[in-house]
Amino acid sequence: MLFTRRNFVASAAAATVAAQARGKPNFVFILADDHAGYVLGCDGNRQAETPNIDRLASQGTRFAANYCNSPVCTASRQSFLTGQLPHAAGVTVLSTALDPGKPTIAKQLKTAGYTTAVFGKMHFNRPASPGLHGFDEMFTEGELNRAWQAAGGKPLPPGTAARTLPWRPFQTPAYEWLNAGNLPYPRFENEMRSAFLLGRVREYLDTSKDKQFALWVSFQEP
Repeated sequence: MLFTRRNFVASAAAATVAAQARGKPNFVFILADDHAGYVLGCDGNRQAETPNIDRLASQGTRFAANYCNSPVCTASRQSFLTGQLPHAAGVTVLSTALDPGKPTIAKQLKTAGYTTAVFGKMHFNRPASPGLHGFDEMFTEGELNRAWQAAGGKPLPPGTAARTLPWRPFQTPAYEWLNAGNLPYPRFENEMRSAFLLGRVREYLDTSKDKQFALWVSFQEP
């Protein structure tokens, strides 16, 4: 079965319910780049199909008046992780690295006996290593992108025209698919970076059923 973001949310919800039955909840933090809050069925959007997120919202607590602390990706992520405003966390621009000595939610949960892991885009701007910022296991963007590219994918259909984007003509050029609107998208869904990421997340969930865990899953796609 293709492990998509939709059935991941469903399985993650089941994992937290199972943990609550044991008396101590697991934590799953799900982040996505550029995902506006109004693009959710639970927010009244009639085009967005988000049944599992809607179910989480109906069974839990939905905060309808949240404000991002920074429009910059790195600063916003580290503000969320530390519970501090960007200037207090010391991360205000895209390339700033979070000080390893800063308090984080992951460190607090480790102190409470949780196993911690992070998968996906986090913009720590440091090489991933066990223990960094309180995470026992890390599979963040650098390692993720290298592993995803090494895994390869299905070839494009014959005749798919492409050109190198002029703003990135270096070692790993970006490509613009000239007829992208006609590509058979479902055929390539399993080769998307998010699907590859979720394969690794599923492995983690399968081996962590008997653990108290706190898991961060951060998608680069909205």
